[in-house]
Amino acid sequence: PALPIYFIDHFREPNVGLNWTSLPQYFKKNGYFSSGVGKLYHPNLPPNYDPPSWSDLSTFPYINPNPMGCKDHTWCAIPSKEKTTFADKNSTKIFRQRLQHVAKQKLPFFLGIGFHKPHLAWRFPEEFLQYYPASSQIKPAKHRLPPVGMPTVAWHQCFPEGRNKDIVFNNISVPLPVDTQQTFRRAYYAATSFMDSLVGEVLDELDMLGLTNDTIVSFHADHGWQLGEHNEWCKQTNFELATRVPLMMRVPWKAATMGKTTNAFAELVDLYPTLVELAGLPAASKENLDGKSLASLFDDLSQTIKNVTLSQYPRCLKNKANDACGGTPRDQFDYMGYTMRTE
Repeated sequence: PALPIYFIDHFREPNVGLNWTSLPQYFKKNGYFSSGVGKLYHPNLPPNYDPPSWSDLSTFPYINPNPMGCKDHTWCAIPSKEKTTFADKNSTKIFRQRLQHVAKQKLPFFLGIGFHKPHLAWRFPEEFLQYYPASSQIKPAKHRLPPVGMPTVAWHQCFPEGRNKDIVFNNISVPLPVDTQQTFRRAYYAATSFMDSLVGEVLDELDMLGLTNDTIVSFHADHGWQLGEHNEWCKQTNFELATRVPLMMRVPWKAATMGKTTNAFAELVDLYPTLVELAGLPAASKENLDGKSLASLFDDLSQTIKNVTLSQYPRCLKNKANDACGGTPRDQFDYMGYTMRTE
């Protein structure tokens, strides 16, 4: 909503957004079967995974990947002979069953799946390493130190000493060794390819069920990731690598722009009104949305929808254990960083 937002962990906190209508909830209100699986919301944020959003909350599983990490390491490639479980693989199986349910019942549907990977730890089937050359052939970061003159408050130390056995402690002026960077990048790429293969399984299921030509598919991430650029290895900055995300959409009845790209600005807040319009639902004008519909781009990719995109990220320097401000009330932030892109 286009109002000051003051919440710590989730939008359903008291005196914040108890009466707001989430995106899946809006489709639910308009007669759609609304369901999801995986990391669509953070674990239990909002509480109980937000019952108003879903048609049947009892069917919403959040599959916790933490017990299936890499022990004390940043990444691990799991041999095929080892009996194990991958959270995203389980989520994909459940999601395919949901697709089968709505196809059988002939229900209009809003279904979402949230993949964990390539979130840390980078845990994936070993065979996905084969898609990439040996670590020694992987390019390390091009800009291995922060920009000259950058205020130190803009930088975040992601890997504290002792968190992982295979990490050499880094600070603002000492990048990780090149061979460590190369190994980490290869593992990240492999974890991403594993996730990509699961997206393929979802799309294959749409094909098999005959739903492809009647279904809008949108794909996006919730944040970017820094793989050593500016000596950063996580997401908690305002650098573009941390704030920029992929956004891909397929709208079968918009054939003229199928498979094409646009240079138009877009933000994730635009997804809500865009999906509503493309699905032919009543405009969500009463929801006070910040985003703008991108639907007209599917008819004319040269249009300008907005002239600027905005990002912000705070710093809590007094909290030495968590300068990224996790769980910190907004009035206790020490600094707020802002960025904008205008071209």
